Amino acid sequence: MTKFEVRIQQTHFDFYHIEADNVESARQQVFTGVCSGILGNAELNDTIKHSPIINYAIPFPSND
Repeated sequence: MTKFEVRIQQTHFDFYHIEADNVESARQQVFTGVCSGILGNAELNDTIKHSPIINYAIPFPSND
């Protein structure tokens, strides 16, 4: 059998609800929360997932 490397691109969109003083504060709070994994008062409201796209499949070199 041959090993292959297969790259798949997966995208999704997350929609958050958050209370903030202004747009920039809301953006920064959600961005910081997503990067750190601590969302605080940001609530994940919805997620839209798209079908995966295969970018390529190539034989993977063996170390034999």
